[in-house]
Amino acid sequence: MSGKRANALNGRFPKHAAAAGRQARTKREPFRVPAGSFYAFSVLFSIVVALFVGMILFETGEASAANWALLSGGACFVAAVLFREVLLRGRRRQMLARERRLISNVSGEYEAPPAVNKLTVEHNSALIRSIQQKSEAANVLGGLADGHKEVFILCEEYLDLIKSELPRVAPGSPRFAAFRKGTVVANRLHYEHMIRWARLEAAVATERRIAGDPGMRSARAIEALELALFHYPEERVLIELREAVSVAGRGDGLGKVIDVEGAIIESEP
Repeated sequence: MSGKRANALNGRFPKHAAAAGRQARTKREPFRVPAGSFYAFSVLFSIVVALFVGMILFETGEASAANWALLSGGACFVAAVLFREVLLRGRRRQMLARERRLISNVSGEYEAPPAVNKLTVEHNSALIRSIQQKSEAANVLGGLADGHKEVFILCEEYLDLIKSELPRVAPGSPRFAAFRKGTVVANRLHYEHMIRWARLEAAVATERRIAGDPGMRSARAIEALELALFHYPEERVLIELREAVSVAGRGDGLGKVIDVEGAIIESEP
């Protein structure tokens, strides 16, 4: 249903639809048994059962016929109470819930779609500034791989947002130029920080002084390098690092070490 048609329907039938919804919720209540009548019938039925059981046991000569009669009548009354309070009330709640969902779904067809908040030029600038600040902080703490990972993830989220926003940008809108500039910045920072992140992970994989399982470090480095190669498959430094980490992980390339900047160096075996 189009937005114009939804608006027209909302303007034509708002009071009627709201009143119908309220009446449906308040008037129709399935499985509603009046408590007074139900409990009066339950007491009467329990008395009949007690008298019936007592007469049968009395005729058979049972000494405790009166006790068994009272017990039978009480059990019938308790069963009737549980039947009303547990089974009938539970079924009633289920049907009311289904009815509310049906009313909600039907009334939702005549509601106008919610307004979509567009990404403004100011908001776009704020996002780019935030990414640049994160980038500067990651460069200050250059040896921490997680800082660079956070930056390129932010860049990916920003690029996805712009990709979803572009189809709604009108021709000649100032948002187009702002989005294009932001995309250039995000792509550049994504490349820089993903490459540095992959290099640092590779350096950790060949560092012998770090405690921990070397195999796990190698697997983590290979995973990082493969992700980076997925985005930048022709980046030669990533290809060389991938091979170096694989060789070191097999144990036949102990002379190859990767420094903190991701450069492959030779060391003594």
